[in-house]
Amino acid sequence: MLSYSKNDLIHYFQKIISEKNKEIEKYKLKNKSLEEKLSKIIIIRQSPDEDNKKQINFYDIIVHIDSVKDISKGWKIEMNENGKKNYEEFKNENILKLGVIGNANKGKSHLLSKISKINLPSGMTIKTEGLSIKYPEIQLKNKRKIVLLDSAGFETPVLISDIISRKNESNELFKEKSREKLITELFLQNYIVNNSDILLVVVDCLSYSEQKLLMKIKKERERVKERKPLLYVIHNLKTYITIEQVQDYINKTLLKSATFKLVLGNKDPNEKGIFFCEIPNDKKAKNEPAIYHLIYANEDSEAGKYYNPFTLKFIEQYYNY
Repeated sequence: MLSYSKNDLIHYFQKIISEKNKEIEKYKLKNKSLEEKLSKIIIIRQSPDEDNKKQINFYDIIVHIDSVKDISKGWKIEMNENGKKNYEEFKNENILKLGVIGNANKGKSHLLSKISKINLPSGMTIKTEGLSIKYPEIQLKNKRKIVLLDSAGFETPVLISDIISRKNESNELFKEKSREKLITELFLQNYIVNNSDILLVVVDCLSYSEQKLLMKIKKERERVKERKPLLYVIHNLKTYITIEQVQDYINKTLLKSATFKLVLGNKDPNEKGIFFCEIPNDKKAKNEPAIYHLIYANEDSEAGKYYNPFTLKFIEQYYNY
């Protein structure tokens, strides 16, 4: 893999540091700021294993953010030739940043591929690492370039390899690793929210954990001072094959969620598909950009043919204008 200078990478991650939150504060070393720790970043020249080779063939930059605590010694960063050529473009205000967030195995990378028309690795056998960045070799109709921000799914399990087992301490070690994992996920989530122009949040059949995730994302978006991202919540109903099944989900789950109020969006009544707009719950959120809820069903089914083309077209019209 390629190796880059410390100064280049400090510059590249400067925006991450500027958006640090209170949870990350606990991982500061005494009398040293997070910025000082960042100056110690070490880029490791390594021979990637087969899984990493698959990833870097698709993504241009992979930042292996396994734990925020590792910033004191440096995260592993991999770049291919396209990543090396384009990573400075990330600071260009004219580049459109399209980010995706969601829990593990909800179809984030697959939907990002469909929306961007770029083949990204997806499926249960492919694990997206840390922060994964793609610079597609395409240009939008308005002559803007685009960068895709993908991430490891949230709420993945803590593995045995994450814990150094010691007698009578495994429970405490699990709790410690779980807290560390939660902070790392929040760090990744906040970074993507703060650096995206368009944000896709992928859920499947809405669950309690996904309601909590959406609430966190909306709160973080409220804290963004400039260029708040457009927010699309895509309900990826990949096991739903009929229009009746989808409509049942809409009526019994989506419209009855306690965490948001939805109104049916206006569109040509002869056009297939559907979208909902979320009504702000308080006055402060009235000036926030709209939040849209869209349906994506099983691709080879009656429901998929009815809902999916509209959903993809609806999102595309807001970035490919």
